[in-house]
Amino acid sequence: MRRSKRVAATSDGAAEAKRGARTADKDGDQAGVDSPKALFALDTPQQYQKYLDLYSQTVAQLPKKSLDTLIASDAWMWGEGRMEIQQRTPPSITSSELQRICMWKFTRGKFRPLMGKIKANPDDLVSEASTRAFAALPDVKKAIEEMTVLKGVGPATASAILAVFDDNVPFMSDEATTAVLPPPIKYTQPYYLKMADALKAKASNLGGEWTAEKVGKALWTCQYARKVTKL
Repeated sequence: MRRSKRVAATSDGAAEAKRGARTADKDGDQAGVDSPKALFALDTPQQYQKYLDLYSQTVAQLPKKSLDTLIASDAWMWGEGRMEIQQRTPPSITSSELQRICMWKFTRGKFRPLMGKIKANPDDLVSEASTRAFAALPDVKKAIEEMTVLKGVGPATASAILAVFDDNVPFMSDEATTAVLPPPIKYTQPYYLKMADALKAKASNLGGEWTAEKVGKALWTCQYARKVTKL
């Protein structure tokens, strides 16, 4: 009986997402997309692009105490920081960059009291672990394993580090994760890999220059854009 109830609940959730997706597809704009799950049910590049275009604006209007720090860190991660990391020979991150990426993660999402452990990682260990992780790509499983040798770095934090280096590796945000996988969220490697595979498949369906991380950003924005922008 319990199993039947779970199946029914899952079916109801899928049906709700499809109803929202059908409305969005019919309207042709954000008006019908009321959740990341409904957006994920679509394969319409225009829908995703509208939310992706709102990403920076949405970040800048989040009700966060450390908003200035978040805005600066977000711009650095996907701009100057990404360029610097990619251009190193071999590509790697420094201890200070690890701390900045983690602070971005803890500020944009849920705060985690892990900075003490993060700061305890020696710079040479951070450099070696990230070098091995970046070299392991596109084997995401191996790359995650290499990054999580660092103190305070679990699969979700590792995904943020990898996403800065390679747009084909999505950050494990709660908003994107719950759009593609049933709750509860499990911050484990197998659970993350399922989420990553789902976003990669969606990027492939959307075509063009879509990547797993771009899809993830669109899903995240869909969760908050209505609250902080004039949609």
